[in-house]
Amino acid sequence: IISIVDQCDVLLCPSFSEGMPNVILEAMSRGLAILSTNIGAISLLVNDDNGILLRNINSKSIENGILFFSEMDNSKLLELKKKSKNKIEEKFLWSNVIDILILEINKLL
Repeated sequence: IISIVDQCDVLLCPSFSEGMPNVILEAMSRGLAILSTNIGAISLLVNDDNGILLRNINSKSIENGILFFSEMDNSKLLELKKKSKNKIEEKFLWSNVIDILILEINKLL
């Protein structure tokens, strides 16, 4: 599966209901830009820096998002992909998450 994902540029993840989808975290860790709906905690993962958040989930908005990426300049797409991977490395590696959790616990003590 990793070799297939590594051949991709964008993850399309439209959904009516999500928390914080692992598939988005996994795609970002492999350096993919993201096209998803703005529900649950997805906005913590995806913004204009690394993808597109759809306001509405319908065929037209998904089509427009796909067209946006397909018409995008290659250097801009590479920048979005790079920022996805950087965001994972900076904020979502277990070691970083644990450090943040420990800091928050210590604030409460």
